[in-house]
Amino acid sequence: MKSFVKGLVRILILILLLILVMAPLARAGEWGVNLYGLSYHETRTYTDSSGNRRHWNETNFGLGLNQVFFRYKGGSLFHEEATYIDSKRRSQFYFMVGVKYEFLKNIELGTAAGRMATYNREVDVVGVLMVLSYHYRSVIFHLAAPPINRQAVALYMTIKLD
Repeated sequence: MKSFVKGLVRILILILLLILVMAPLARAGEWGVNLYGLSYHETRTYTDSSGNRRHWNETNFGLGLNQVFFRYKGGSLFHEEATYIDSKRRSQFYFMVGVKYEFLKNIELGTAAGRMATYNREVDVVGVLMVLSYHYRSVIFHLAAPPINRQAVALYMTIKLD
């Protein structure tokens, strides 16, 4: 079963990379800068690999890029690349491709898939990141349910450059 999942993940990543390569051919897209900051964890502490209880880091500063490269009837395809400090105080890098749909004026719901990497390991993320976004002028506020810790939510924002 694990080899099937790994194969599926590799195929999905290949498809996502092809979308990224083809997107600039379609049009320049709408670019934005992501500013990361906050997370909230339902369980206030965790046990580290040494067996010590630690408090989650809920100030997750970071910087990234966001591009909406296709829009159609209330829906959009986007990709993001970013680096930030995660909730265990590790440097994190990710890239992902996702889809969002505007279900109310200025409010979108979406999901994304991609690849995350910390300093010593990589984690495949497949379609489990849920994002709720609110557009206010040239700023978009995102509330995301991260894939690794399902008892947490993250808040970040995108400043549109267009």
